[in-house]
Amino acid sequence: MSLNSFWMARTLRTVALFFLTPLLSACLPEYLLVEQPDWQQLQQRVQQQQQQLDRLQDELGQTQQTLRAAHLEVNEGLRELDERQRDQLQRQMQWEDQVRALRIVAAEPKATASRPAPAPPAPLRVARDKQVVGAIEHVYLAPPGVVLPARIDTGATTSSLDARNLEIFERNGAPWVRFMLVNPENNKETLLESRVVRFVRILQSNTDDSERRPVVELGVTIGKVNQNAEFTLSDRSHMDFPVLIGRNVLLDMMLVDVSEENIAPPHQPAKPAIGKGSK
Repeated sequence: MSLNSFWMARTLRTVALFFLTPLLSACLPEYLLVEQPDWQQLQQRVQQQQQQLDRLQDELGQTQQTLRAAHLEVNEGLRELDERQRDQLQRQMQWEDQVRALRIVAAEPKATASRPAPAPPAPLRVARDKQVVGAIEHVYLAPPGVVLPARIDTGATTSSLDARNLEIFERNGAPWVRFMLVNPENNKETLLESRVVRFVRILQSNTDDSERRPVVELGVTIGKVNQNAEFTLSDRSHMDFPVLIGRNVLLDMMLVDVSEENIAPPHQPAKPAIGKGSK
């Protein structure tokens, strides 16, 4: 091929590409064409994503609060369980001491037939400086200075008191409670006001819900034992007894004989109780 022919062919190819390029570009599919982005839609999507993130953060905060509250309730339950185990261990040791004492008495030699049998001793109501009480007793509460029937319950951690028309209010920046106390033996009503020591949550036996109850401190006398103790307040009108005496009153102070009733009438003190364990 001559040199002139070579340059003529190259020129014709260049001219053909120049005219065919626009035609080929017009035939490209639409999805290959790059459009200018819609910034307003992008901003709206960013705002929606930010709102969703804020909602997730709020839900996370609520979940954390719920977990903290559950953690506190679990710790409180574990603490009460530990106290109950210690109480059970202490009662077991007390009963073992009593069993050993009975064995010692049974091992003593019996009196001979020539000697007259001694008179039976009077019933023992105080054992090792501890007041013996029955399953049901009358207790003296001060304030308000009344005697009420009570059930003795070694399974209850804290004592409980019947409180009708319970009303919580504030006095000098501290929570107080006002309630009506009813004596079921004579239906006498006594209005009582007391400062709230603390609040507790009590799980209901028939539901999974919990009830927030105020706790007050009152003087209580059973037999010759006079002390100050905490009482949870609730409406016990459906119960047989307005007062329930729990382990916070019995522990280290009394022994319970469930076969007896009303064997420790309260010796009403001349003055209000000062400290736990006075006699």
